[in-house]
Amino acid sequence: MKMEIPDSNQKNVFQLKGINLILKELSQDGSELLTNWEALINNALSLANSLFHILFLSLAEKAELEELATQLWNKVVILKSKKCLSALSLTKARHVAFQVVTHLYESNNDEMTIKKHVIMALKTARAWIDCKEWENAEKVLYIFHQAIQKLQHISKEKKAFNLTTEAFKKEKYEIDTDIFQGLCLSAELKFAQSQLNEAKLMVAKAKEFMQGTFPNKAGFLSLLCHNFGVDSFKDKQFGEGVFWLKESYQLGKDADDVSTSTQASTLRLLANCYMEEKNTDWIENAFNAIHLANKIDPHPAGIYLKLQLNVLDEEPNLNLILASLQEMLHHKDSSIDLVLNALHLLKKHQISSVAFQLRLEILKKFEFHPDYGLLLVTMLDSFLTESDGEFAKTFSQECIIAHNTIGRLDGATLKRFHILFWSKAAEMFENENYSGSITWYNYSLSLYSSLSPSEPNLGKLHRNLATCYLLVGETAKASTAIELSEKCEPNNAHAQYISFKVALATNDWEKAIKSLNQLVNCSPKDDDTNNIICLAAHSALEQEKSELAIPALECLINHSKDSKHILIAIRCLLRLLITEIEENERLSVNNAISKVRTAYNKILVIKANNELSSAELEDEALWFMKIAWNLAIKYRDDVYAVKELFNLCYQLLTLCSLNIGNYIQSNHCLLMSCAACLQIVKNEQDKSLVQDVLEEVLKNIEQYRQGEQRIEKYIWAQVSPNFILGVQTKSSQEEKLLHLYKFQALLKLNDARAETVIDSALLLPNSDPKLFHTFAAAALDPTVNNAKLGAKALKISIRLHLEASTPDYVKCSADLRNLIELVMNRNEEEEALIYLEEAVGVIDKAKGLYPEIEIVWLMTRSWNYGLLQYNCCKYPEAEKWCCKSIKFLKYLSSAKENYEEQMITLYQDLLARATSGEE
Repeated sequence: MKMEIPDSNQKNVFQLKGINLILKELSQDGSELLTNWEALINNALSLANSLFHILFLSLAEKAELEELATQLWNKVVILKSKKCLSALSLTKARHVAFQVVTHLYESNNDEMTIKKHVIMALKTARAWIDCKEWENAEKVLYIFHQAIQKLQHISKEKKAFNLTTEAFKKEKYEIDTDIFQGLCLSAELKFAQSQLNEAKLMVAKAKEFMQGTFPNKAGFLSLLCHNFGVDSFKDKQFGEGVFWLKESYQLGKDADDVSTSTQASTLRLLANCYMEEKNTDWIENAFNAIHLANKIDPHPAGIYLKLQLNVLDEEPNLNLILASLQEMLHHKDSSIDLVLNALHLLKKHQISSVAFQLRLEILKKFEFHPDYGLLLVTMLDSFLTESDGEFAKTFSQECIIAHNTIGRLDGATLKRFHILFWSKAAEMFENENYSGSITWYNYSLSLYSSLSPSEPNLGKLHRNLATCYLLVGETAKASTAIELSEKCEPNNAHAQYISFKVALATNDWEKAIKSLNQLVNCSPKDDDTNNIICLAAHSALEQEKSELAIPALECLINHSKDSKHILIAIRCLLRLLITEIEENERLSVNNAISKVRTAYNKILVIKANNELSSAELEDEALWFMKIAWNLAIKYRDDVYAVKELFNLCYQLLTLCSLNIGNYIQSNHCLLMSCAACLQIVKNEQDKSLVQDVLEEVLKNIEQYRQGEQRIEKYIWAQVSPNFILGVQTKSSQEEKLLHLYKFQALLKLNDARAETVIDSALLLPNSDPKLFHTFAAAALDPTVNNAKLGAKALKISIRLHLEASTPDYVKCSADLRNLIELVMNRNEEEEALIYLEEAVGVIDKAKGLYPEIEIVWLMTRSWNYGLLQYNCCKYPEAEKWCCKSIKFLKYLSSAKENYEEQMITLYQDLLARATSGEE
């Protein structure tokens, strides 16, 4: 009867068949070249790791599987030597072979099989550790320890069965050797996993085995501890590094296979750990370690460490430092790299004076070395850190002399020297030590083989010297230096700027202007050039040389592409121009007007490009608006300037946010511009210009009306009714001025719409006679002489006077007189008589308030006109006029007696003649 195979075992069988097939494929020659090699290995690894206790396999099947695993193991050894596969891939294959063997002989107690198993475990664990696969390595080592325990048990049993002493010792030695190797691997694994205490424990156990059984392994264990110390140092675990390195040194003392150089290397690293750890007594411990290292192997690195320790001492002894440096130089294996490191060390701790004492010896030792130039540069850099700089100056002078007499420095070294000289000069310049800066720039100049303009950076060097000379007051040397710079780079903006500053310092205006013009012509016109022009203007302003600052600012305004810079320049320029105009009344304000207009155009550009915030933009616009407003007020006698300035004020205000204040000020600007325009028309002879100016008045009025519409929308957009009720956007006076200016412009343009302005004005609230009196005066101006509109305006004015609750009879009488005079001059007799009759009614209504002199005028004017008719024998007409005249007589008081008798007598005669028809 057949035994049934349990499900788990059945699954195991399938796994074994699978791994059997994979092992066959992997063991074949050339299998490593298969594209699916990695997949096969991973699959085999997965199957091997999942195997359970293997049962129900015949000896033949086991032997076949073992043979395949052994073939794979051997193949891994061959492939490892060929280095054709990755270490991880080979380790996986090794682990598959090891795992199969482990499962095959899990319950096997055969000594040879277990020994084979132990060897495979050690090699597999080693491989996993090298691949940094700690978990797999730990699993393998666990199996290793199980196998070792079996061997130890077998060994004890054999001893009990009278195994000879020599054979037992040999067998124990072999087992202890394996245990030692396993402990070393375990220590390495625990160290890698940062389980430092466990690593130390493993090393201690390995040390016990070594001391009792095979002291010849001390060198191996010393090397292991040394490596732990190196890794600890790299990981900055300096305390751990000290432990491992001390352990390594102690183990190596009695090991024949550990050389003195290796021991010295361990001690040097130990000294480094002490220096980095800086624990209690670290300096003493480090000195002890390095002293011992140098005693057993006087290596240059050890001498350098001694130098380093002397430098790091709390109270550095310069003599000891000097001695260490000399010892390093005299060592036969001393390298230039070590000396360079020493120089850097001395520089860092600012004790380069030691190196300065040995500079000639250092240079002599390495004079033929390829890095000799680097050595020179490093030494100079080191000496430059000294506070007084004398070492660096002396060394620089020696190098310059050698360069110009013995042998020239190579290009790379020269470049580095120039950089160091310039850096030191710049440092001096920043500290306002301009004389020192000149010294270092001159050192740089001394290294040039020629002063040809084609030499790189020579122009800039001369500019730097010129700047320094200028600052120390040596203008002659500054002038010479900048001339040399201009020869090198004639179109350099910086050179022209410095030339401008030199001219300023020497009051050479002609040279300054020339330099400024050349500065403007420098190309390209980049931001750097514009900044330099700005600096030139600033320099002139600082020295209160406005006659040079003005053209400099003009250049900046005309050539800069930066709108913000231009606005700043215009601000400065306007202040200067206004000051000049105030000091010299003969200067025109037109230049200032031009600059305000430029500012307006630039603000437009800034607004279009969103270069400023709305608030910043408004600040700029308001600043220039105030300037224009103040100029307009100051130069109010120049009507042309006033017109332009108020126009600019209005334009600038349009760039500001809409609010009541800006709106009211805009209206004032338009009204003031209209007034200036009408003043211009009075004296201007150019008809074309007059036409343009009058149309400008009408345009301003139209803009005023458009502004009214905008502000009305703004007001209604406010949410508060109280805001709307409290707003007063214009006065009645402004409305009257608008009508008056429009009326005058239309009159002078001979535009029929002028009459509609009178009609419109009549509809204004609180319309008063004065406005129409002014209308009449404008209409009757000799340049216009529009009697029709004049008469209409006078009539309205008179009517408004009489409709007033308290009529102003003085002003009313003047309008009435003007109206009568107007119609009489036009020989409109009937109309004049009507107005005279109306005048009588007004006088009668006035109750003595009508001016008597005006009554006398009306009386004499009508009487004289009657006499004129009388003299022309027009007696009926004469009688009408004289009759009107006599009606005024009764309203006279004191003057009545002077006229009454004569007028009545003459009137009676005139009446008789008119009745009889006699001449």
